[in-house]
Amino acid sequence: MLGRTRPRNIYLRLYFWAFLWFYIVWAVFNYRVQDDTFLYYDMGVDLFQHFTLGSRLADGTLIPTALRVPLCPFVFGLLHWITGDQTLTFFTYTLLQVMVTPVIPCTAYFFGRRIDRLTALCAYLFLLFHANVLMCSLMTLTDAFFAAACCGVYIVTWKTLRRRSLRWALCGGLAAGASCMIRPIMKLYFLPVILLLIFRACGLRLFAGMMVMFLAGYFIVMSPWLARNAMLYGRPVVETLEGDNMLWNYWDLVTVRGDDPSGKRKIKEWILSIGNYSRAYFMFYNGEDYWKKNSVIVSDELQEIAWETYREHPIEILRRWGINCLRMTGSYSHHDEMLAMWLNSPLYLQIRDHLFIAPEMADRIFQSFNWMATRLLRVCYLIVAPLGLALLFFRKRALAVFIAMIIAYFTSITAIVAGYDRYRLCLEPLFAVAIIYPLIRGTAKYAGVLNASRGKNLFLHY
Repeated sequence: MLGRTRPRNIYLRLYFWAFLWFYIVWAVFNYRVQDDTFLYYDMGVDLFQHFTLGSRLADGTLIPTALRVPLCPFVFGLLHWITGDQTLTFFTYTLLQVMVTPVIPCTAYFFGRRIDRLTALCAYLFLLFHANVLMCSLMTLTDAFFAAACCGVYIVTWKTLRRRSLRWALCGGLAAGASCMIRPIMKLYFLPVILLLIFRACGLRLFAGMMVMFLAGYFIVMSPWLARNAMLYGRPVVETLEGDNMLWNYWDLVTVRGDDPSGKRKIKEWILSIGNYSRAYFMFYNGEDYWKKNSVIVSDELQEIAWETYREHPIEILRRWGINCLRMTGSYSHHDEMLAMWLNSPLYLQIRDHLFIAPEMADRIFQSFNWMATRLLRVCYLIVAPLGLALLFFRKRALAVFIAMIIAYFTSITAIVAGYDRYRLCLEPLFAVAIIYPLIRGTAKYAGVLNASRGKNLFLHY
């Protein structure tokens, strides 16, 4: 039917086709499920169950802990309680991820539509086949759920800025609080909100009212978790990995000083002795049971050491932080991981022997394609995206500032800990618009496609 399609129906249809595509990819990679199919996860059942119910130690005692914010662990723990089987729990959890992942390309369409239909559609398709989006939907982690939640936060924040509504500001706080229950990186999201409201030049009274409503919505969602931790630990901690995360990339800069107390000296010596191993070793220097019972104390000790290290090596800290920022936007580890999954998948191993070319040649073709795609996309993120934001600033200044400020917030905060593409998933919809826009301006405009796409009934009549 070629009649005018209502926007809400467009998004439903976009969601449906994205879900169908992600489900097909998920089914291909889970064809003939084996025990080693679910090796691509970082936390595992035991760590996921360290949430509001606590940690069951060797003696059977249930010790509450604030290791991680509880939303995803609660979902995983609930699934594990329902299924009673570890493999089936992983299977169900990844299926839920496939159901929420389509929100990511749909959000790219939403912001691309603030420019024109062609940009929106191309940004949607860009993420539909993006290796980072596909890979994160297959891994048993918090990335897909957090990215989907952030997409809701972006949309609500945008509407709050455009409508200058107290009601939308409250909804934005509620959405940010829910996202913070997935990852605590959202606990400082009020900072870009303040800057965006200042950019919108709201009056002082309206600015104060919107911030009050935003913070009210945020604490409405967060208050049960904060109150629970305040009763357990004496203060409303969000999670107990702050000190560990602050030392993740800077462990080798730790300096043992002569005037250090014996306890701090032992911790520093332990950190230096283990080298560049998993961050979990930072926490378990006195044993896992000790850490579970004293996670807040350990986190405070590590934070003290981290801040001391930052003060002693500010230039090196800034240098590594800058490198992580570049790695976060330019790295593509998940391309290699997804290629390895495909080349070792039972489905590919069955069909590669029946192709018209030698199996080894088919492997090399996929590897060459991965090599070219990786380098092309690296150019897109490091060069085309900044160019797109610069061009967009002259045409859609509010949108350009919004995208740049959100990207700067998440990149700068995340780069303190790590710098690889999985943590960029929540930014992919905004990056997609910034990348696609200059490409559309540079090609389609001169062919007349861009102007035609603004007409009626050209695109999106599914």
